[in-house]
Amino acid sequence: MFPNFRSVAHLLTCEELAARYAPTDAFVCDIAATNQGLKVIEFNRINGGGFYLANVDTVVRSLSAWQEMPRSR
Repeated sequence: MFPNFRSVAHLLTCEELAARYAPTDAFVCDIAATNQGLKVIEFNRINGGGFYLANVDTVVRSLSAWQEMPRSR
C-alpha cells in the first residue's frame, strides 16, 4: 500500500507525527533518516508539496476518494 516507505519505522513515524501535528486536512510530511534517527524535514499543504517519485495517479485517486468520505467538521 505504501511502496515508497523504506521501512515500517518510516510509516509509523509519519503516522505518529500526523496524529500530533496536522497543519491542514491534507498535507505532506517529508522525513529523512539521519545519524540521530528519523527527522522531519518539512510539513506542507498538499498543494505545496512536490510529487517526486510518487505515483501521481494513485495520489489523485486517493485524495478524490478521501474528499468524498463523510466526516464531521
